[in-house]
Amino acid sequence: MDVLRDTPIHCIAALLMLNKGRYLHYAFARESYATETINPGKCPSAKPDTGQASQCFRCWNARPCFGAQSGRLEDALLKYAAALHVADPDHFALPDYHGEFASVLATLGRDREACEQYQLSLTHALRQEPDRTGPAVLIARYSLAEQFLKLKEPQRALHVVVQGVGLAGDQQWLLRVVEARALWDLGRKPESKQSAELAVLHAPSEVKANDLRRYLAEILAATA
Repeated sequence: MDVLRDTPIHCIAALLMLNKGRYLHYAFARESYATETINPGKCPSAKPDTGQASQCFRCWNARPCFGAQSGRLEDALLKYAAALHVADPDHFALPDYHGEFASVLATLGRDREACEQYQLSLTHALRQEPDRTGPAVLIARYSLAEQFLKLKEPQRALHVVVQGVGLAGDQQWLLRVVEARALWDLGRKPESKQSAELAVLHAPSEVKANDLRRYLAEILAATA
């Protein structure tokens, strides 16, 4: 996932979602999402647009991380809900769609509902990737933990990341960022600083390391 090397920290989750190596033709997956003919775990073949899934993505296509100020969020909300209602429960892209739906809800300030969708995203990701090391699990853990921090529930955020940080491999820095912030909010400053230092240590590039140093400056500057 080289795309993460120089990406601002606040845009990481969105770009992770769009750059997972297991989907060679991710746009086709969106357009065909509400059909019953896609085989789980495989890229769908090209087929006519069925409407719901591609429309909900187009409504939300202008997301903040991609430079737009607003999207048709209410339309996206309705269309995601409709698409998920008819989705095959074994569809390979369910972690992504629940995560995208959660992001729309969060942008609209419906944070508790967003949290529920992020939890569903993680549940589906863990079911599809039982070894708990795949990119879908990483994305879902990061997103759910961030949402818990937004809800001022750092203990729950910490619980989510601690379960996965040891399995995240080269991408552990992403979870370490949330871990550091959660520990900080819990008043556990020495541990928070240690997690922040590990995030910087495992950053995929020097540019990213510098980005993290700025983002976590207060934590890194803490004294015992």
